[in-house]
Amino acid sequence: MRNPMQYRQTPFLLSKREANVFLLFWTGILCISQCFETLRDVPSVNWILLLSCSYLAYFALPLSRELIGIDEGIVFLVSTALSWATVLLAGFLLSAFSEHGDSVSESWLLGWYFAGLAVLFGIRPLALWISRSLPGRFLRTRRVVLVGYGVTGRELVRRASHCAWRRYELRAIHVGENFPVKPLPPGVDEIFRLEDVAKYVAENMIDEIWIALPIYASADLLSLQSSLSNVMVDVRFVPDTQCLKILSNRAVDFFGFSAVDLNQPKIGDSDRLLKSFFDRIFAAIVLLLLSPLLLAIAACVRISSPGPVIFRQKRLGLNGRIFNIYKFRSMRVHCDDGAIIQARLGDERVTSIGRFLRRTSLDELPQFINVLKGEMSVVGPRPHAIHHNEIFSRRYEGYMLRHRVRPGITGWAQINGWRGETDTEEKITARIKFDLAYIENWSFWLDIRIITWTAIRGWTGKFAY
Repeated sequence: MRNPMQYRQTPFLLSKREANVFLLFWTGILCISQCFETLRDVPSVNWILLLSCSYLAYFALPLSRELIGIDEGIVFLVSTALSWATVLLAGFLLSAFSEHGDSVSESWLLGWYFAGLAVLFGIRPLALWISRSLPGRFLRTRRVVLVGYGVTGRELVRRASHCAWRRYELRAIHVGENFPVKPLPPGVDEIFRLEDVAKYVAENMIDEIWIALPIYASADLLSLQSSLSNVMVDVRFVPDTQCLKILSNRAVDFFGFSAVDLNQPKIGDSDRLLKSFFDRIFAAIVLLLLSPLLLAIAACVRISSPGPVIFRQKRLGLNGRIFNIYKFRSMRVHCDDGAIIQARLGDERVTSIGRFLRRTSLDELPQFINVLKGEMSVVGPRPHAIHHNEIFSRRYEGYMLRHRVRPGITGWAQINGWRGETDTEEKITARIKFDLAYIENWSFWLDIRIITWTAIRGWTGKFAY
């Protein structure tokens, strides 16, 4: 599902990340002490590996993931397990090039991996249990009044209820005229008039006021600011930007001003460089390793029917730039009179070898050449024919935002079963939804997971024909 708001990293997230790495470091120390009689017996390369993996873990381990199609908890567990394994593998490979690389203890690394997973999976529920078990004198409860009960306001309530580092008690809510009526949490008072918020705060010993009104409610904001001018409690303004959401709504600092990015993908310049570098290296390796298979497929296509081996078609790439996509030809050469008709189940235009290639997605392999040329990425939204883009962009809001990143050979929609023909409302809306969720939640480790899942189970599907 979409995140109500995506924020840049906060001081709390930084401290949580540092706490995770601190615990992982000492878990590694503990595992070392179990594998060697004394710490003096530990080869120096093991200590170097310990420090380098702890450093890599700071940047690589996810704090949370919210992606459409998989439960948030499962996503976090899988992402954490894969990321932690990647960190240790990277550290191990780096140590292999050192002078004493053969001295690395594999049993220690394996033990550290499983002990580290236990720490990463257990720290949050443990912290939550401790915070709820501590007496009030050690962790004082903060009484809160919420102004604005839209998507952002409800998400604030949800996150506060799961907060492991501070207790919050929601005492009252002013829903606001700009939001539909929603049932309030049990035991929470409703403040019907905006001007009564200050009075309620004064009479009920409130500690904090959270304002989650939409930014277009300027009259309410001015009125609330005036009524709260003499209120001596913490006031936090978390604007509900859902009314302006296009692709993102991240709060950023822009020349010293608070700003909201509306149409920027999550991937930044440095991340884009990393993704591009990985794409080209990965594509070169695939083309080299699969060159015998590519030659065999090319020969089969040539024998199956007259016509070119490679099919070329214009598609839209990054930010709408046109490029020629490459595929192994899977259909007989035919005239379509300018209209592009997608392959259907039992389509007579598809050749016998072409049917196998389409079912297994082997016809897509030449697109690694597009990746080498920088026109496509290994992972990203699948590019559609330009004719279909023109139709879908008029019918579906946000459809063209798929082109804010490079199109991919595989993607989040494809590994969740939404591949092949888009002949129904359900198929195209699901694909758009999954593609936008990928763009909004992109990470390098997500790309690795999608590539892994594609290799395991993503080459076939019920809509591939």
